[in-house]
Amino acid sequence: MHHSHIGANRSEWHDPDLRRSIDFHAVLLAMAGDLRQHLQIILNSYGWLSERATNNPERERIARGQHAVMQMAEQLHQLVTALHIHQRPR
Repeated sequence: MHHSHIGANRSEWHDPDLRRSIDFHAVLLAMAGDLRQHLQIILNSYGWLSERATNNPERERIARGQHAVMQMAEQLHQLVTALHIHQRPR
């Protein structure tokens, strides 16, 4: 994994607190990637369901679910953006 954007030089890599911070950020980014994939699968499933909806109540329920998943995806994007901002060298 490439960490040069974090701004650590070789001597700083021996700092256990810095290593823990980098590891924590890497784990969070990996989890965010997994969540993004799961949200995409859910959205695809809603798309499949919406093609098969036969009445307005079904379509409305599916649309509410799609909207909720899209909101979660946007919040995930905001969290990842905040993580990247926090990760920048000061």
